Amino acid sequence: MRNGHRSHMSQDLMQANRARIAVAVLFLANGFVVGSWAPHVPFAKLRLDVDVGLFGAALLALAVGGLVSMPFAGWLVGRWGSTPVIRLTALPVSFVMALPVLAPDMPTFVVALFLTGAAGGAMDVAMNAHGIAIERTLRRPIMSSLHGMFSVGGFLGAAIGGAFPLATHETAHVAFVCALTAAMIVAACVPLLPASVDIGKEGEAHFAWPSRATLGVGMLCFLALMLEGAVLDWAALQLGDKHPGWLSRVGWGFSVYCGGMAIARFSGDALRLRLGAYRVIVASGVIAALGMLAAALSPWFGLAIVGYGLAGLGIGNMVPILFAGGARLEPAAPSRGIAAVTTFGYTGFLFGPPLIGMAAQVLGLSPTVAALSLFAVIIVFGATLVRPLDRPV
Repeated sequence: MRNGHRSHMSQDLMQANRARIAVAVLFLANGFVVGSWAPHVPFAKLRLDVDVGLFGAALLALAVGGLVSMPFAGWLVGRWGSTPVIRLTALPVSFVMALPVLAPDMPTFVVALFLTGAAGGAMDVAMNAHGIAIERTLRRPIMSSLHGMFSVGGFLGAAIGGAFPLATHETAHVAFVCALTAAMIVAACVPLLPASVDIGKEGEAHFAWPSRATLGVGMLCFLALMLEGAVLDWAALQLGDKHPGWLSRVGWGFSVYCGGMAIARFSGDALRLRLGAYRVIVASGVIAALGMLAAALSPWFGLAIVGYGLAGLGIGNMVPILFAGGARLEPAAPSRGIAAVTTFGYTGFLFGPPLIGMAAQVLGLSPTVAALSLFAVIIVFGATLVRPLDRPV
């Protein structure tokens, strides 16, 4: 009888490890689509022949689509389980990128972006939910490495897209991206865990307001992703403003930041296993705060670049751990917790950069970036909210 039990446990672990590889491929594919879209943005603006303000407003439709779909996806995961929702939403993600690329006019472009954001947001919630279900089955952290795969996908998508002759072969690039990601997604959807692994318990089959603790984690995620968005949109401009003599090298800031983030995410699971989620979040917040201060205030360009690298090291593990914390704080409805935290975070990523721009007009860009270190300090003091991750499942 004991041998049979051990054999059953061994089979469950083998299935969970296969599912872990599959979800890693899904994160990679999702990031690849996001990265592949980025090089098309300037060509879309030229094709539509609109000014920067109108085009920027149209791009908000991408984020709005995600904000609309994420809570609904969380409800679907609670009712059906993450596996069916992944299979429902993931394959469309491989094709929706073609819609804004091929849109002939502004109204069509806005609708296409909304649909793209909605599909991506729904897949995001479902694959994070499945990753947390696998983490629970394996009884060890995996979320940071999964988010690291998303970062790798984004880098590869942007690099390949940037090397492609898009001026004359936009359609060929879109066809390549769609075919490659569809193949990856179809293969990855086979070895996922059964739907029963995370179907919600009684009470989750309808919409409900997340707990106060989950909302607190969501606010921390809002701040963490606002920091991510700030570095993405403002690092190069801040470095150019502070160090005009290095204008041709300001892109190094974001590159070094991405390197720091990749190191953090691929080492984050081991660190969380050894130190616990609480200590990792505290250390991450301190490192991020020091990095942002160095990047913004250093009179030396080299130290500012190092500062952005430290910021990447600090910020990298915040979002994966906070996503997992949202799920653990809603034991009867983990998908609701993930959806809430993801929606809060995505809102910060969307609205953070414009707010930073408004503040920079009053304070100046470097003082505003320095002030963002306060967000990292708030995350340090709010880290007690992720202590449930350090308790046994």
